[in-house]
Amino acid sequence: MIMQKKVIVTIIIVFLVSVGLYFAVGNKSETRTQTSVGTSIGNKSPDFSYTTLDGIKVDSAALHGKVVVITSSAAWCPTCIMEAQQFAPVYQKYKDGPVAFITVDIDPRDDKNFIKQFKQDNNTPWDYADAQGGADISQKFGFDRFEITYIIDKNGVIQFRDGVITSTDKLDAEIKKLI
Repeated sequence: MIMQKKVIVTIIIVFLVSVGLYFAVGNKSETRTQTSVGTSIGNKSPDFSYTTLDGIKVDSAALHGKVVVITSSAAWCPTCIMEAQQFAPVYQKYKDGPVAFITVDIDPRDDKNFIKQFKQDNNTPWDYADAQGGADISQKFGFDRFEITYIIDKNGVIQFRDGVITSTDKLDAEIKKLI
């Protein structure tokens, strides 16, 4: 009788350990196959929308299948001007391809006409949003300062993040990896 109890207890313990291991290993393998939403490299980009300076609303779903470059800026900022000038030749290289450029001017004092003049003066014809039109991007990507750049691949996964001026060569090399 004591021997039967030991066998039954052993079987129950083995069963419980097996069930525990199954769930522990099963959950880990599920985690590896799912990409979480966030703003770190390797995360799925949060869904976002913005309104261009011309009043056109763009949703991130419309950009699926494209490499997306998003940066924060201000039209009066000297280093932002330098970065925009770094981006211009890369934009010209990829403008007819599967690459979208978006700049959010995060300074609420910069009005649309001021930003449009900035675009013209610096030959940066890609999409810009003012602080109001780019509020969703600013909030979701944490644009609390200038010169933050994200590059999102064709599947919506963040592949690059930079918090300083991104050079022409660096931007071009990162985009090349994803096309």
